Amino acid sequence: MSIKKHRIISLAASAVVLIVDQLVKYLVAANFELFYTTPIIKGLLEFCYLHNDGAAMGMLSGNRIFLIALPVLMIAAILFFEFSGRINSPFLMWALNLVVGGGIGNLIDRIRFGYVVDFIRFPVSFFNYSFNIADCAVTVGAAMMIIYLIIDIFRSGKKDGKENLSN
Repeated sequence: MSIKKHRIISLAASAVVLIVDQLVKYLVAANFELFYTTPIIKGLLEFCYLHNDGAAMGMLSGNRIFLIALPVLMIAAILFFEFSGRINSPFLMWALNLVVGGGIGNLIDRIRFGYVVDFIRFPVSFFNYSFNIADCAVTVGAAMMIIYLIIDIFRSGKKDGKENLSN
């Protein structure tokens, strides 16, 4: 499949992430009271409707302007590089577009409400934070980018090593 087709399909997937994220957040906010909590898998996974005015795990709480400006710049940079033709890896393209879809989903919440709607929580002692579908997409996309970069470093190292051995 060509890079152009990967770009179109991964951008469509990004749009699906955005639409599903916004739809689920709307349904949660319309049908549950704030702080409503119910177990899905007792002691492991629960539905918990919260508002988060910070970033991941509540960090930077109250810094709305920064939490709007940073994603806008990151999304703009990703889309610029993607459409400039500098990204030739379908894997990296998918990773970046997951970040874009999730980033836009949370950005919409921050601009409209001043907070992000969260509703998924693992109530274990070391990770008792709530998140949403957009957060999942950003996290998966970021993990994919890290994997891509690690593989790229090893590939570059092998190429450099072969070149150095032949000199």
